Amino acid sequence: MSRATRHGAWRRVVIIWVCAAAMIGAWTFVRHRSTVGASTTDAAAAAHPGGRVPVFERGALPIERIDRIDFRHRSTAMVFERRDDGWHQREPFDQLADGAQLRDLLVRAADLRASRSTPAGSVDLAALGLDPPQAVLTLAFGDVSRRLQLGRRGVGGRAWLRVDDGPALAVDPLLHDALLEGDPRRWRSWRLFEQVGTESDRLTFDRTPTEPGRPPVRFELEKRGGRWWMTEPFHTRVDQATVEALLAALARVEHAGFADDAPVDLALYGLERPIASVEVRSTRRRPNSGAEPVPSIERLEIGSALAQGGAICARRVDRPPIMLLEQAALAALVPSPAAFVDPRPSGVLPEDIRAMHIRDANGATIVELERSLDGWRLVDADGSRRAARADAVGLLFERLCVSRAPELALQPMPAELLVATIELVPSVGATTTVRIGREGANGKWAIDESDDVLRVFPPSLEIPLSLAAFAGPVAAPDASSAGPQR
Repeated sequence: MSRATRHGAWRRVVIIWVCAAAMIGAWTFVRHRSTVGASTTDAAAAAHPGGRVPVFERGALPIERIDRIDFRHRSTAMVFERRDDGWHQREPFDQLADGAQLRDLLVRAADLRASRSTPAGSVDLAALGLDPPQAVLTLAFGDVSRRLQLGRRGVGGRAWLRVDDGPALAVDPLLHDALLEGDPRRWRSWRLFEQVGTESDRLTFDRTPTEPGRPPVRFELEKRGGRWWMTEPFHTRVDQATVEALLAALARVEHAGFADDAPVDLALYGLERPIASVEVRSTRRRPNSGAEPVPSIERLEIGSALAQGGAICARRVDRPPIMLLEQAALAALVPSPAAFVDPRPSGVLPEDIRAMHIRDANGATIVELERSLDGWRLVDADGSRRAARADAVGLLFERLCVSRAPELALQPMPAELLVATIELVPSVGATTTVRIGREGANGKWAIDESDDVLRVFPPSLEIPLSLAAFAGPVAAPDASSAGPQR
């Protein structure tokens, strides 16, 4: 083949390659213009596993800095704010929110990935459910906010979304699942009481009898001087551990679901005349604040109407929703007053007592005892003093200050049962009077602290009340039973 012939052949090959390259370029350009979703996002998607790219660049949606969430969907409008004590729902009413649920929502938004992108103006947004959007989620932090517009679901497990006024994106449906398929009310806290805890200082339980005309029954506990007392229906000591357990239960108790967010007629839920109510007063003191602490009141009303599954309807008086309560929650919300009464006959500590006076039912003195440096002494009628039996004194202390009654009777001491009174004189403070009664010579014992609550003991209980019990041969001192000597 001549040199000219070879040159002509190469020239034809080059021309063919140039024409082929031009045709491929033209075909690619036409496809780019005619295919919905082709953009730089598609090119980037090809470089990522699964062909999906993050909707937000790293740090563009900082979860820990987001302090406001605004959600709009049909007639639903909910606004949440992050405050010093956590997340709160601000609209449609103020209440504590579930921080874990809201964090899950923010994680879903921050992890959004897109597989396709449609430039604005090149697609019918209404056809994608984006004009108007089906829901709008606005996330704000500081002066920055991002507006996520949710459209309809597409094929292949994708859904349409726009960020602000950007392109329409085909994204994974996790955010759509949470916002359009789930119940946004679950973002609220399900706890019935949000302030209950160490700063709570009063608990009030009211019961309304179902029979018309019968007065309501009130049971009230109040914290004074660091200790809890029962103030209604009578004033008496309570078991501190039992009250602490009640506070822990109230802090945990949750409702079982939502019945109605905007009730029109409370009678439909048995709440026109509640059968019971629970009120918690808490006085929160803010650190480094000179302002006087203001008590907050949380009151729950319980209705008489049964809902699905046998649940009871209830509501907080400071917010509109009707909630459902299960039987387990009712056990914590409607306790028995007797369960809180301190079963010990007296709350006085043996080591604080400096003198005791035992008198009969008519007030005549039977025994007078006073503490000395080395034990207890009997004070005779003539003023002389002699050593008292340490074992008898220790037994009396054990009966009055340690023994726990197996039964309680919420009533005053019957006058016909009274056999003795014991005055406990402390080193500091007022004298405490303990009354002792008995049902006949061999009946049960009843002891109270002049608080109209009888601690009932079996007939076998031994209580030293006579002079002979303390004046016999002096036994070896028992410091553990008689208390520390002064």
